Amino acid sequence: MACYTGKASLTETDPNWKSSGKLTQELITCMKKHAQNFGIDWKWLAALSNAESTWNIRNPINNKGCGGLFSYKVTSMSSGHNNIFSYDDQTYCAAKDMKRRLKVAKDKYNMTGEDAYLYACIAHNMGDGGVKNVMKDAQPKTIQSLINTMKKKNKPDENIKHPLHCKTAYDYVVKNYK
Repeated sequence: MACYTGKASLTETDPNWKSSGKLTQELITCMKKHAQNFGIDWKWLAALSNAESTWNIRNPINNKGCGGLFSYKVTSMSSGHNNIFSYDDQTYCAAKDMKRRLKVAKDKYNMTGEDAYLYACIAHNMGDGGVKNVMKDAQPKTIQSLINTMKKKNKPDENIKHPLHCKTAYDYVVKNYK
């Protein structure tokens, strides 16, 4: 599967992606609540959680110590919102983190819209330090350059495919949920 080759934003979809989970009304309500509180698009939260857990609120702890809806480590969740198996706590933390990462994308890399959300999704997956290290070598400072630089640095395939998965999941949510 090739990652996208567009100049500014993803236009391809992942031909291997299938919605193996179900986005319930309860999850939608939770995502909308936290997205509204942080001024972000709930559909990108839904896309990110699909990429991380296929909307499985009981996503088990993996070998890296991450689990739950957004595959967090307990140590990386916000104080007071650190129950790794509470989809509400994880959604709060994901919305808060996405808001912060959207600001970085805009202020540091002049990214807006879809590209800023894709940056936030990549940073969630790789960590802030991981994406910062790759961005320092990406020229120009675009999502496409970020992905190309990840390929050159031999980053794991899961990191390279993550933005495509998020974009495909986002398009699916836009089409199938209100």
